[in-house]
Amino acid sequence: MEVSWSKRLTKTAGITKCKRTIRTVNGTASTTHHAAISLSEKVIDSSYRLRDTLIHEMCHAAVWLINNANESHGPYWKSWAAAARRIHPELPSIDRCHNYDIEYKYIYECSRCKTTIGRHSKSLDTTKKVCGRCRGPLVLTQPNGTPLKSQPLNPFAKFVKENYKSTKVRLQSIDVASSHKDVMTSLSQQFKSASPN
Repeated sequence: MEVSWSKRLTKTAGITKCKRTIRTVNGTASTTHHAAISLSEKVIDSSYRLRDTLIHEMCHAAVWLINNANESHGPYWKSWAAAARRIHPELPSIDRCHNYDIEYKYIYECSRCKTTIGRHSKSLDTTKKVCGRCRGPLVLTQPNGTPLKSQPLNPFAKFVKENYKSTKVRLQSIDVASSHKDVMTSLSQQFKSASPN
């Protein structure tokens, strides 16, 4: 059984994926059960969360691999959770849901109703997205709630912002490849030659 870390899980601590393979050899069918556990790099930020999430997901895997059953948090899952607690009484309660407070890097707050939306990246376009509750404008804030100050662009980023479009048009006009990589390579060369050493 594979256990791996996932960057894609941002709202849940872990998941167990179950798969059944049926193979026929010489007219005889055999069924194999597979399970794989994915753990969130972003949500699991302590050894306690790792332990608790792994036990929870291993109970799901046991239901699939040992009981050959397809259930969420039914009787088989509860029996495996109880068995884990009997063997390791120091464990906290093994619950149906992970109710962790997730530490988001970016918080968007509604200017009207103060509803907050957490994100691990600056993924919301505040010029297009509004609050789902009151349709108010969203403002990017720091996790402590203070408005996020925009960082000044470094000299190269400013140069790229000012010259990207014209460089791309120039490369296209002389029939040179103009992928993003090509444009950035050209801009980098221009910036180096224009910058004093």
